[in-house]
Amino acid sequence: MKIFIANWKMNFTTQQALAFCQENIEALKKLEHKLIVCPSFPALTVVSQIVKDTDVAVCGQSCSSHASGPFTGQVSAKSLAESGCSYVLVGHSEERAEFCLSNKTVAEKTLRVFEAGMIPIVCIGEPTEVHDAGKTQTFLEEQLTPIKEVLKGAPAYIAYEPIWAIGTGKTPTPAELKTIFDKLKSFMGGCAFFYGGSVTPETIKEINSIELICGYLVGGASLKFDELSAVIKSC
Repeated sequence: MKIFIANWKMNFTTQQALAFCQENIEALKKLEHKLIVCPSFPALTVVSQIVKDTDVAVCGQSCSSHASGPFTGQVSAKSLAESGCSYVLVGHSEERAEFCLSNKTVAEKTLRVFEAGMIPIVCIGEPTEVHDAGKTQTFLEEQLTPIKEVLKGAPAYIAYEPIWAIGTGKTPTPAELKTIFDKLKSFMGGCAFFYGGSVTPETIKEINSIELICGYLVGGASLKFDELSAVIKSC
């Protein structure tokens, strides 16, 4: 069984997220693989209530690196847990770029998620210039080193999303990905590994034979149920 993480980003309003779940609730109960949905913050509680009788889990798209305090506009990991989340994305490439997140800050977010009793889904990935220079593994290990320090052997999900592939239709070759995931496993033993980056039924068919890939982080293809269903069925 694979795990699919549907990252809705800021594409759905609360009502749209609600409608997506309500209109497809029977199909969501019959999925052959596990699905984790990532609504925006205001939609978390209502989506959690709708899917509570299914195997669908709910994930926050981020959290504050602080446990609590005077941090206007931020959302604590504890609040996400109380809203029904079992998982939280940390360090997504878009958030790293938009808010200039350091690797240390991503590690602090990871720790907050653990403290709140949830599982972190740590996103890593390299930009075009790093990939083209052949420095992918060094870059990924630099992102993961502070994560490794706070995990202290605890399990987590690591989602590799090559930034150069997102939204481009490009995908690393199966041979490239196997090498990357083998090295990630060696560096971060005990974690489960995911792939994200222009995930479609076609790209999944190409790379689904890589045993270390436990699932997929799905962006645009998760916004319409028929497209998401096609991605899931491609496994």
